[in-house]
Amino acid sequence: MKFRQTNLLILIASFILTSNYAFAETSREFFEKGSGFLREGNNDLAIESFTNALKLGIKDDYHQAVTYYGRGLAYSKKGETEKAILDYSKTIELHRNYPDAYLNRGNEYLLKGDYEKAIDDFTQNIIMKPDSVFAYNSRALAYSNLKKYDSAISDLNIAIKLKNDYYKAHRNRAKIYYDMGKTEMAMRDIATALEINSHDIGSYKLRSEIRYERQQYEMALSDLSVALKFNPEQYEYYNDAAWIMATCPNKDVRNAKKAILLSEQAVKICKNPTTMDTLSAAYAENGNFAEAVKTVEIAITLIKKDSDPEILSKLKKHLESYKAGIPWREN
Repeated sequence: MKFRQTNLLILIASFILTSNYAFAETSREFFEKGSGFLREGNNDLAIESFTNALKLGIKDDYHQAVTYYGRGLAYSKKGETEKAILDYSKTIELHRNYPDAYLNRGNEYLLKGDYEKAIDDFTQNIIMKPDSVFAYNSRALAYSNLKKYDSAISDLNIAIKLKNDYYKAHRNRAKIYYDMGKTEMAMRDIATALEINSHDIGSYKLRSEIRYERQQYEMALSDLSVALKFNPEQYEYYNDAAWIMATCPNKDVRNAKKAILLSEQAVKICKNPTTMDTLSAAYAENGNFAEAVKTVEIAITLIKKDSDPEILSKLKKHLESYKAGIPWREN
């Protein structure tokens, strides 16, 4: 969960009722406009309005904190992590007992990969709100990224106990069990998540990975097909399906023409080393090795300097295979 907007409307109402002494009339108006734009999803105008309210002057710390918090939510929605962190930090500086500011800042740190800071913020939120399902869920993700799987499972167990129908907690626990090699437990949690929310594309994606590893290729493709039905803009699902159809060791599953179409769609949405690599595999499966070589060479040029060196090594192996006129087969 990227940000938390719980109680925002209550907060705004409280703000308006108690703010006559705190605001010049125009700054209050800008705050109310910003709140309205935030509810409508017009984040740019929300940021502009909250900024104008702050520029015009707010007399007390609490109402300044609320305004910074509202602007932080707008920055979060826009994906502007650094600016969101600054505003949540200002909120906390002005009003330290602000649990949602800790929760949202923690989620921004989580997105940024600063897992220790994220854990600290989620912990502060839990201290203030011991029944904070979302903080337990998010802290589990931070622990998982640090490979502290036992702590992650413990947090998700608490989250599920607090809110058993929170499908994301079941799915996240499934992912951790999968990372731990406990695939049967992972599959049980995925089934529960899908019982709660049959449109949870994350669960279909995870189950497709497990089924692929179990060599249940057609079932993996079926899961990816459902995920694409619910979210046709997610390039990873096109790419994963194309990779299976291009490189599967089972010839009955391979389909070069479909693999090309799917991988072309993935590249159209997001051109990166992975999608270009898959497109090259599809060309090779179709017997077009010249195009496969050209495409995987482009994939190599797209690799960032700080990327995992195994990515470059893998792509070079694919390149050698296509130069030799051999399609890639995934074991």
